[in-house]
Amino acid sequence: LLQLLGRPVLAALAPSEPRSAPFHRWRHDPPAGQWRNKVPKDERLESLEIHFGSLQRKLAKAGMRSMDPRPLCEELERRVELANPAEAEERVSFLCHQRLRKLGNALRCGWEHELLGLKGDAREAEVPVVDVAALLDRLEVLGPKKQAAYRRIKQGDRRGPDTLSGTALEEYQEAISAQRVTVWHRFALDTVIETFQAARVERVLDIGSSFNPLKSLFPTVVALDLVPTEPSVLYCDMLKVDLADGLAGPVVEDGNCLALPESFYDGVLLSLILRSLQTPEDRCDLLQRAARTVSRDGLLVVVERSPLWRLLGGRPDGSGPIEAAGLALRAAHRGPRGVVISVFERVKALRSERAM
Repeated sequence: LLQLLGRPVLAALAPSEPRSAPFHRWRHDPPAGQWRNKVPKDERLESLEIHFGSLQRKLAKAGMRSMDPRPLCEELERRVELANPAEAEERVSFLCHQRLRKLGNALRCGWEHELLGLKGDAREAEVPVVDVAALLDRLEVLGPKKQAAYRRIKQGDRRGPDTLSGTALEEYQEAISAQRVTVWHRFALDTVIETFQAARVERVLDIGSSFNPLKSLFPTVVALDLVPTEPSVLYCDMLKVDLADGLAGPVVEDGNCLALPESFYDGVLLSLILRSLQTPEDRCDLLQRAARTVSRDGLLVVVERSPLWRLLGGRPDGSGPIEAAGLALRAAHRGPRGVVISVFERVKALRSERAM
């Protein structure tokens, strides 16, 4: 038998020695500095603080990153105990950590700004004291509010914002305005501002502006939207507005933009406007019309959360519609939640000019 099977085979068939410790033992007895889901009450607060500290280390900016974890964990523990008086201690600990995981998911979605109750363009570092009770209250309702806002935006984009009226229009405007505090919008806005400032842009055209976030940041800012949510934003359908050479600015009547100058603006911004159009043909038309308003060597910045070439019905290398618009890609920045900021320069050798 030894000659037939050989010693290595027999050794493999022989029963192995029992393990000295169970596999994945750390799940039940984690090393120091690790939080645990189910612990008795006297260990719960320490475990919660370690868990919250692990969330804080993943944050890039001030605000919740610099806050003391003890008050939040104490308030969280108090709420869970009050809501579950008959549950065992370890079960209550599990429910507390479940809330912290929900908080972690909200932070990964970029909701820190809203959880802290910041408004407008405020920054996390401007929060003097964090109201932990209000923060936990917002955590309970923020998810459903976000989902409702996204549904309203999708429904409005599908129907066409210019077809909305009454309550539907107000809800759409509210949902759009709520995007100003999202982490991806703040990243995109900061990138656009830095890009325009580095290029010494003075005249800005913001298409699809909604609430005019670039107002007062540049010498001249013209903000346009089909659904303005701020008085300084002009009503304008970019697919229909007249584009004329020789104008010294927009032609405006009763808050409506009737005409725009060609080759006039140093910087033009298209932020999440292409996605609201239903066909690649309309998106290409809008891109070309926006490009016509850009001065030679000026910049056109496009902010989208879907691949631009796919929205335009072009090829992955970005050619086709972009070249037809007389644009050349100069930079691309990727941000949170899939946002992409594409920076184009209006080049001198336009396709239409070469064909003349």
